[in-house]
Amino acid sequence: MESKPPDATAEVTLDVIRYLERLAYLQLSDADRSSLVGDLTKVLSYARSLAGLDLSAYASQTHAMDQANVTRADEVHPSSTLEQALANAPQVASPYLQVPRVLE
Repeated sequence: MESKPPDATAEVTLDVIRYLERLAYLQLSDADRSSLVGDLTKVLSYARSLAGLDLSAYASQTHAMDQANVTRADEVHPSSTLEQALANAPQVASPYLQVPRVLE
């Protein structure tokens, strides 16, 4: 298998799917690979059809909506006390919340 990526304008082939499979660390069945050839061909065909649209009447945009960075000022608010925070906890190992072990 070649190490360089396939040409972006090339047809979607099993070699392209195998290349993407290797990049994504996937192990696909032959049936999945064949299915992906058809699916990706349809997706890329649609994307290529968009390239033919005349968009000259529209201004380029970086965002869908004309909004500036909408933020609010940082304000200090009172927070819960340790006792309030632990009051409804299912398990407490004071002064901490006790949670089930997820790593061994």
